[in-house]
Amino acid sequence: MYLMRQMLQGTKIIIIDPQSEYEKLVELFSGQTINLSRDSDSIINPLDLMGHTYSDKRLSLMDLFPVMIGDMSEIQKSVIDKALTLTYERKGITYDKKTWRNKPPILGDLLSELERLSKKATMIEKETYRSLMNRLSLYVSGVFSFFNRQTNLNFSNSLVGFLMGHMPKQVKPVTMFLVLDYVYTVMKKNLERKILVVDEAWSLLKRTEESDYLFEIVKTSRKFNLGLLLITQDVEDLLSSKASAAILQNSAFKLLMRQEPAAINNIVNTFNLSTKEKEYLISASVGEGLLILENEHTELFCSASTTEHEVITTNPEELNAQNQNLLPDNSSNQNFENLSQSEQCNINIPCPKNPFHKSVNIDIDLYTNFFEKSKLSADEISFLLSHGYHISFHTPLEGGIQKPYVMKPGYRESSEHFFFWNAICVYLQNFTSHIRTYETVKPDIVFLAKGRKIAVEVETGLQFSKKKRIQHKVSLLNKNYDDWFFVVTNKAFLKKYSGYGKTVCRDTVKEQIRDYFL
Repeated sequence: MYLMRQMLQGTKIIIIDPQSEYEKLVELFSGQTINLSRDSDSIINPLDLMGHTYSDKRLSLMDLFPVMIGDMSEIQKSVIDKALTLTYERKGITYDKKTWRNKPPILGDLLSELERLSKKATMIEKETYRSLMNRLSLYVSGVFSFFNRQTNLNFSNSLVGFLMGHMPKQVKPVTMFLVLDYVYTVMKKNLERKILVVDEAWSLLKRTEESDYLFEIVKTSRKFNLGLLLITQDVEDLLSSKASAAILQNSAFKLLMRQEPAAINNIVNTFNLSTKEKEYLISASVGEGLLILENEHTELFCSASTTEHEVITTNPEELNAQNQNLLPDNSSNQNFENLSQSEQCNINIPCPKNPFHKSVNIDIDLYTNFFEKSKLSADEISFLLSHGYHISFHTPLEGGIQKPYVMKPGYRESSEHFFFWNAICVYLQNFTSHIRTYETVKPDIVFLAKGRKIAVEVETGLQFSKKKRIQHKVSLLNKNYDDWFFVVTNKAFLKKYSGYGKTVCRDTVKEQIRDYFL
């Protein structure tokens, strides 16, 4: 009844309805229902920015994941945070506002990123990754995989009901959190009078993470002309945590209906009720309650008209009687699709047909440190540069003009040394997959050719003055490998290094490699 009167006054209303009990009310007032279930087309992608800034979305996800996959250790939170950063970056989404309209990742992308990171993790770290991947896989390929898709919501109406009666009970808190998060973000964008209704609030309040989030909404909703109406069958749910108790303290008014004797003492202490009020709540009939506004306590009786009662009743017998007597006449209920454009959009919730500016999909292994720039897209280049890579120009092994490469040398390597090292490896892949590279006292490259172990040392000439070091290196090469050769980056050093052993330069390195496989 309260909502009906608010709608008649022009208030915009959105209802989060876990039991699908408001469907008839929404239809009566030509509102729109959004059915969220495992089989419905409508769903919210947990990784969709949904009106958030990138920073705010990341913070929201740190509240959401404990709801989705259970309690997480500090290490697991750190791993999820790192994986989320890379997952969004692979879709071209960063702190740059221009990227926020890119097509967002889905949970399967996050799982793939965790798998990538786990491959380079230590044995101890692998247990952390394995635990997170196992739990997340429920939402990717498991029983809750209906979350693993892009957001599909299309609504604009002064009255919207999110119905979740057919959503599996295990993920109703997740769904409620997502809807609450999205709706609150959208409703903050204008100062129209509006009400957000959260029915069966106990399913959120029983968890600390959601209680904290609801508390934040309670504290800030007045700034945006937003009223928050929380409905729960058991007041005990509001007393189970500090955040829940704080919600009560920050609520403008409370309405207590009939209470069970087992819980009444706690309620009496919390609301400072008198003995008379205690007895009143224990024996209250349907519609009777106690309205608390600051220090004022008022007994009241709520009575619905016959028409109102038919709309709001949840009594199974009454509903069954209605279903038997009602004729299939839809003329009184205006279908949402038949509403005018102005009527559909009066809640100012954007729902464009193609909300994404572009779709980015960066599938690059960050453990690969060498790329030819011409073979990368602009988004891939931007992604690599944000992870410590840089662009440098080098002449290819086969000669010709210089080309740009995107590389990430180690701190002890020059760009020229790093380029030669990787360019030789790329060429070697035409002949063998048995290639090892090192950054220690071992050779730069070791490969197998016809059962022989061949070593390659790339030299820029910077170490030539340290003759004892070169002699020691040559001694190890002669001792541990079937054959080996130097590759000098500058032809001017060819003669100097030839005094220590076989030496080639850019012009002849490919020919030298081919000879081992002929």
